[in-house]
Amino acid sequence: MTGDTFVGRPVPPEDTVRKVTGTALYTFDWDLPGTLHAKLVTSTVPHAKIVSINVDRAKEVPGVAVVLTGRDMPFRVGMYAGDRDLLAVEKVRWAGHPVALVVA
Repeated sequence: MTGDTFVGRPVPPEDTVRKVTGTALYTFDWDLPGTLHAKLVTSTVPHAKIVSINVDRAKEVPGVAVVLTGRDMPFRVGMYAGDRDLLAVEKVRWAGHPVALVVA
């Protein structure tokens, strides 16, 4: 079969039946021993000054590897010269703005 056999003709994806029947495996379905999972803690208010974030109790929970805040990750990302911080540093700018990252 040559490479141009399917040119101009619809080609059904190979995993269609698995996806429709719910038997397809995705990355999220894998559970490997020692895998760490991350969860963002987000702001519940649209605008606020961050006075302090106490992560001590979260770090004491069994299985928690690290808890990071904006002070630990003062990186900015975005299309326009780093217009957004990964985690809020000094103030929350919208409801849902990530303020901490818990890895366990």
